[in-house]
Amino acid sequence: MQQVSPALGVLRHEIDRNPDDPGLTNVSLFPRSEQTGHRQEEVYRRAIAHFSEKSWYHKLARYYLRYKRDSEFEQLTRDAVRVSRETKLERYFHNVVSGSPALFLA
Repeated sequence: MQQVSPALGVLRHEIDRNPDDPGLTNVSLFPRSEQTGHRQEEVYRRAIAHFSEKSWYHKLARYYLRYKRDSEFEQLTRDAVRVSRETKLERYFHNVVSGSPALFLA
């Protein structure tokens, strides 16, 4: 109905009221516009901080790639690798690809 700001306000209120519901952080609910880009990033960041599911890193990474935000993508990748320390991912990189930082980012 072309009422983006009020709709986003309602969604934000519901996220604040029900922070444990990952369905409310589904940014496919957001319209595609530059105006809502910052809000999408904020929702992803809050979900990463709140939920243990690693798919939120994937979603934020795709967001950065879509909008060609290379430096943010690189930093997110570094953060994801740091958070994943001592996991299967890190063991894989160290055992199979000798822990090359370039391959971590690739």
